[in-house]
Amino acid sequence: MKKKGFTMIELIVSIGLIALIGTLVVANMGNVLSGEKDKQYEEFLATIQNAACTYVDIDKSKKNQCCPNNKCVGNTCNVTVEQILDKNLIEEKDLIDPKTKSSVKLTDNVTVTFPNGVKTCQYTPTSH
Repeated sequence: MKKKGFTMIELIVSIGLIALIGTLVVANMGNVLSGEKDKQYEEFLATIQNAACTYVDIDKSKKNQCCPNNKCVGNTCNVTVEQILDKNLIEEKDLIDPKTKSSVKLTDNVTVTFPNGVKTCQYTPTSH
């Protein structure tokens, strides 16, 4: 009479394969989550940079400072995070760095340049 069931070797091999697949899934999830953090950080920077570029467009004194006599080409100026926050171009919740989970400094600058007459805004957070 032949008994039905699995042998001990079959069970060990099956458990080993399940453990291996589980390990691979967990390792890949770490990479996916890391990529998501990088994407969130890029969006965080873009939000601040876009707000600073908008600030230069709507604030006449800053526009005159950045583009004296309406000549922007080659000029550089700075906009502080506090300035864009005061104009309600950004919300305080948008000032939380997703990497460090700390709030950016209000004195941080966004550098606005006009290398070819096209406005570009670059924000690099200072270390906390």
